[in-house]
Amino acid sequence: MGYEIVIFILAILFFIYFVAIWSVHFMSIIYGKYKFHKKPSNKIESEKLPGISIIKPLMGVDDNLKENLETFFVMEYPVYEILFCVQDVNDPAINVVKNLIEQYPSIDAKLFCGGKTVGINPKINNMEQGYQVAKYELMLISDAGIRIAKDTLYDMVTLMTDKVGLVHQMPFSCDRQGFSGALEKVYFGTSHCRMYLFINLIGVNCVTGMSCLMRKTVLDSIGGLQKFGNYIAEDYYLAQAFLDNKWIIQLSHQPAMQNAATYSLSSWKKRMIRWCKLRLKLSFMPWLEPMQECFLLGLCTCWTVNVLFGWNSLVFFLFHVLAWLISDYTLLKIAQNGKLPFNKLDYVLSWLYRESICYYLFLKAASNPTVRWREGTYRLKWGGTAEEIKDDSKPSIPRSQGTSSTLILSNKSINKIKKPISSHKRTSSYSINTKNSPSLNSNSFNSDAENSVPLLAQISPTHSNSQISLMSTSMNIRANRVFHHQHHHSISNPMSLNPVFPNSDSEHKPMSVLIDMNEQETRLN
Repeated sequence: MGYEIVIFILAILFFIYFVAIWSVHFMSIIYGKYKFHKKPSNKIESEKLPGISIIKPLMGVDDNLKENLETFFVMEYPVYEILFCVQDVNDPAINVVKNLIEQYPSIDAKLFCGGKTVGINPKINNMEQGYQVAKYELMLISDAGIRIAKDTLYDMVTLMTDKVGLVHQMPFSCDRQGFSGALEKVYFGTSHCRMYLFINLIGVNCVTGMSCLMRKTVLDSIGGLQKFGNYIAEDYYLAQAFLDNKWIIQLSHQPAMQNAATYSLSSWKKRMIRWCKLRLKLSFMPWLEPMQECFLLGLCTCWTVNVLFGWNSLVFFLFHVLAWLISDYTLLKIAQNGKLPFNKLDYVLSWLYRESICYYLFLKAASNPTVRWREGTYRLKWGGTAEEIKDDSKPSIPRSQGTSSTLILSNKSINKIKKPISSHKRTSSYSINTKNSPSLNSNSFNSDAENSVPLLAQISPTHSNSQISLMSTSMNIRANRVFHHQHHHSISNPMSLNPVFPNSDSEHKPMSVLIDMNEQETRLN
């Protein structure tokens, strides 16, 4: 008798859980219908719109990169700057950015290279230089694969009211071909969309960092980007810092449209496993995720309704799956706000595959705490921190350890560059061979054989005033020439055809250009 009572109580509790999960379905559909693709209610005059600094961390090139970045040059917004940040001086993204800056000279855009190590998070390290020179009160962090609509920035700004500190976009994807393209859209428009909308509706922190507009002064007051340098899930903790400081977080009316050209079934699975690993280290709630999925929840509820109501388990399970399939399709259509790029059969097949493989992906994530992200491997720790697993067999990416921002390219002069306060005035002397030098591009570097320090100082006579490539890293201080704490660093042109030797002929001596990094950017012709 006592055993039957326990079974009955467990069945009641699980049925309540079942009803709660289905309530999430209905609430996310209603909230999505209300929230998405809604025109801003409060119109702001152009002259009253605040300036925005857009930080774009880049790594590598795909076929859609130029198209995605170009959407940020043609936005319908009056005042903004774009700060492109590239870690590796050999990254081909440099040339893509250079071409766009030249194509749109009226847009305030700058390119920085080398990064600055402030933690183990490579994205934070890459963005740090752009963050230091951002000049506007509002700052948008936007990933390389995001394609933005012309009015998206305006929409996000209208939500940035006096009590709002951060506005973010829900991840979605552009229309793509093939099964993997359909699978990605189905995932982001159903399972991910459902939980993302519901969690934001009830006011719990659920922010992804691929497209976030935030108040830079608030971020400055809590330590800047570098405060989150030791977290892999930096977006979650950054948003939590705003909540802890009593700021409201708002969800944009427009989803963030991911448009990377490279996508496949294997890359999607790796991404899902990595994201799941991060969630499992943030709190205990993600460990219940398998019980929120359609099939396992339906199987367990079959037993529940049989115990409570004597219903046929098979009929109930089929009805449950069909209802889940239809509700997800409704939510997907809301996120899409238009015709889907695939038919209903493709949707069903993609949905069935996603719902079936999610348990395997969860087990893979739970069994191994290490993640592979960008060019590094990291061991996750409880609470979101991580440690990098070094691989001595691979060459390290050149990084800047200095305190000055490394400006590679700008289509507008810069009068002031924000840097950490220092009591030393830094003046750098770059040695540039101007005779018999080939035309150079910004996509090369030289490694000193003795110190393994990457060097770059390139100027081509065919380049315009805006096409200047300079990269400074740690340099040898000549102590015998120190006067009033002025440090002179000498860098030889790595691409020069005539290496400079102590006794070389005077006609082959390089021209020295003195650049004061504290006062202004020097434009070289």
